[in-house]
Amino acid sequence: MTKTIKSALASFALGAFLLTSVGMAQAAEPILWNQVDMIKTSGDLTYYPLRSVLEQTGVTIKWVGNEARTKLVLEAGGQSHQLILHADNQTLTSGDQTFGYQNVNGSLMLPLHFFMDVLDQASVSTNRTTGALAITPVNQDGKVGLRHLEAYVAEPKPQAPAAPAETCTYYQSGQATWYGAALHGNYTASGEPFNMYDLTAAHKTLPFGTRVKVTNLNNGLSVVVRITDRGPFAPGRVIDLSMAAAQQLNMISSGVAAVNLEIVG
Repeated sequence: MTKTIKSALASFALGAFLLTSVGMAQAAEPILWNQVDMIKTSGDLTYYPLRSVLEQTGVTIKWVGNEARTKLVLEAGGQSHQLILHADNQTLTSGDQTFGYQNVNGSLMLPLHFFMDVLDQASVSTNRTTGALAITPVNQDGKVGLRHLEAYVAEPKPQAPAAPAETCTYYQSGQATWYGAALHGNYTASGEPFNMYDLTAAHKTLPFGTRVKVTNLNNGLSVVVRITDRGPFAPGRVIDLSMAAAQQLNMISSGVAAVNLEIVG
């Protein structure tokens, strides 16, 4: 083999190595999500917790419940996108996109194809044995974006018509408890995110949206709450209040209080 040919082959090999090295340098390390105990399978679909997966990629999530429609706002790369929550049929919509979800113990679960559809500048793969996710950014900076979702648009809260004078009908007596930070931001049985600063409560049977006057029989303090969740299920407990409602009844330190419940109509 002549020196010229050897030199050409060496140059080609060096060039191929450099190209490979450049390609490898441009690839970012995959983001691994392996909280496999949170995965849920239903039929042919595998569901993953929305907040847990997206926040691991750097996408932030907040809920907006004081507009005409309940929304999830997803933020990535300085851009805000919205998903509109429809609790009646357990779907999320964004533009012409519709995704079915499941509410599992207050955690909003989305199918695998949701993450494949909306995560931009990244590829999503799964471990066939465990279901763990590997989200690999295509850029060296490791940033992941969002796609196929409409931009967030703030909507004014509708003005409620003037309410007639309230009348209260006795409904139930028993013990009240309260819940707060541990579940703040989780999704309630109604599909509405729990906000411990709102005057809401959980009841075993009353329809969602029912307004209930709760009176602390130990001190006479009262508060009107809106039913958004199910529970409590311990014997003797009739209502589980948000932290804000419990504060108005002065029962934070005791944790439990004897109460009367009245339906407000």
